[in-house]
Amino acid sequence: MLALAACSSSNNNKNKSFNLQVLHASPDAPLVSVLVDGDVVLTDFDYKDGSGYVVLDEGTYSIQVNGILPGGEVPVIGPVDLTFDRDMTYTIAAVNSVASIEPVVISQSSENVSAGAARVLVLHAAADAPAVDVYVTAPGADLAASAPVGTFSFKEQIGPAEVPAGDYQIRVTAAGNAAAVVFDSGTINLADADDIVLAAPYLAHVHLKDKAGENQEWNFPGVGEGYIDFAAVLALLEGVGYTAPFSVEIEFQGEPWPPLAEVDRANNLDVLAIFLSNYR
Repeated sequence: MLALAACSSSNNNKNKSFNLQVLHASPDAPLVSVLVDGDVVLTDFDYKDGSGYVVLDEGTYSIQVNGILPGGEVPVIGPVDLTFDRDMTYTIAAVNSVASIEPVVISQSSENVSAGAARVLVLHAAADAPAVDVYVTAPGADLAASAPVGTFSFKEQIGPAEVPAGDYQIRVTAAGNAAAVVFDSGTINLADADDIVLAAPYLAHVHLKDKAGENQEWNFPGVGEGYIDFAAVLALLEGVGYTAPFSVEIEFQGEPWPPLAEVDRANNLDVLAIFLSNYR
């Protein structure tokens, strides 16, 4: 599963103020504290945590992020002076490994989301991952007949963009290869007035499943017998140094349950062995 961290909130911030939120997207960094002009505004902030909004007056502020270690707190970002304008929302994402940790500052208008819509911004926060395509479609849509909403690389963003509130499926593929799906959200609901920032940082688990036949057709053959380009998927994973677990899903339609030999065939263990021997 691709880990996604999110911050969301509606905002009615006007006058001479701005909204500030923070996202911890450094996978091997410890808990952190966030300081603004030397004052702690967030503490015990863990990887994949996204804060709510802190509302501050426009102006220039000193921003610092401290790692919380057993012997005390150690600065890992800053202090750095940043200028913030009125009527804006800023997201500061801490990305990359702790040895190379750095901030990515994203700014967008703090105008309210339109009625009946949701607003989404996606940040590529995986330092070692190549460029990827992002698809946002109706649930079950055929990617071969769909266009990606964008292609982006590390520290780049897609959005912010408003979409009608409703059900969607978000999929991420190797750039230029719609068959090499590396993340599939399944059906998710974007509610009216949602204002969401997503950071797609790192893979923690990969689930292997093949597909054949038409869209919405129940046809899930053994791995390597359908049209999923597993060679491209595994090459992409190898390129980013993926070492976490794989799992395989076996599709049957209930009793009577098939004999073990049929289960082994559905697993396609011989094909998996070839794929994984090439992978490592």
